[in-house]
Amino acid sequence: MTETYDVIVIGAGIAGASLAAALAGTRKVILLEREERPGMHSTGRSAAMFHLTYGGPKVQPLSAAALRLFGTLDPAFWPTPVLSPRSMIMIAGQDGAKALADNMASSSGALEPLSVSEAQALFPLLRAEAVVATAIDTSGQDIDVDALHQGYLRQFAARGGTLVCRAEVQRVTRNGENWQVDCGAQTFEAPLLVNAAGAWGDALATLAGVPAIGLAPKLRTAALIDAPEGSTRWPMMIDSLETFYVKPDAGRFILSPADETDVAPHDAAADDYALAEGAERMSRFIDWEIRRKPSAWAGLRTFSPDRVPVIGHDPGCPGFFWLVGQGGFGVQSAPGAAALAAHLIDPEVHDLPPRIEPSTYTPARFRA
Repeated sequence: MTETYDVIVIGAGIAGASLAAALAGTRKVILLEREERPGMHSTGRSAAMFHLTYGGPKVQPLSAAALRLFGTLDPAFWPTPVLSPRSMIMIAGQDGAKALADNMASSSGALEPLSVSEAQALFPLLRAEAVVATAIDTSGQDIDVDALHQGYLRQFAARGGTLVCRAEVQRVTRNGENWQVDCGAQTFEAPLLVNAAGAWGDALATLAGVPAIGLAPKLRTAALIDAPEGSTRWPMMIDSLETFYVKPDAGRFILSPADETDVAPHDAAADDYALAEGAERMSRFIDWEIRRKPSAWAGLRTFSPDRVPVIGHDPGCPGFFWLVGQGGFGVQSAPGAAALAAHLIDPEVHDLPPRIEPSTYTPARFRA
């Protein structure tokens, strides 16, 4: 038996859930998730920070739109704020001074100069002798990723949306003007298919007979390590060459080597060698010893060839919509990306967010 909908969204991570919630107000939407619950991969393994400067000038408009939308979340679904202030300090050794200057130049003023002594006052473990320059982004926020994601899923359900987990897509075919998605025991059909499958985005497209974009899943390792007393509200610390970052989190530090290892889509596991490298890089700038084995994990950050998200209708395949390539900024930009996607799908219902140019994100840029 085939169930018919207006929209099929494949992938119930933060991207698919936020768009599905937006569309469900006016359309019959089904959200398909291959795992036993939503958010088991990239969404559930995010370091959970918001920075307007992150991702570069082409991602910043999505993040700026998201920041505005974070302030309008319905308290019926988000009863507590999902953002809380957390500044970010970027540091540079001699080899990273130019990178810091470049980051400041492209930050639209969000990254401001900070003296080394001021940085050390905010993060007392900083080795002042190793640093030649620092800057601070006071727009930073912690994101309660689970609260944000679950809020979208609750909103989606309240608007009549249908979520189906353990729905691994086995076949995608055309049935007239509709896409037909076969998940084994169940088959679903709709004129619009949204590809929000993250690291599996190209594989889904190939299954549907749509040319792949060239998405690149990259492994990112992180670990929880002990932290000193009183560090809970310290800023996040990252070096300008992005060889490591440290973020206070509930009385501990999240340490990451900021690795980007090319991998095939899979259930990611921590890279112990990369983590050891990150700890060594951290020790160059931060006077803190890891005394016991950390609790480590990994996630996949999936980039398009130009490292800019892909949001829009495929130019050669009617009814196939891309919402992929969010890299490491998918959670922080999700409300903005969903608002853009909803506008492109239903322009009469959803407004285009201010200062966003849709052509920046169109999949047509990858078609000869």
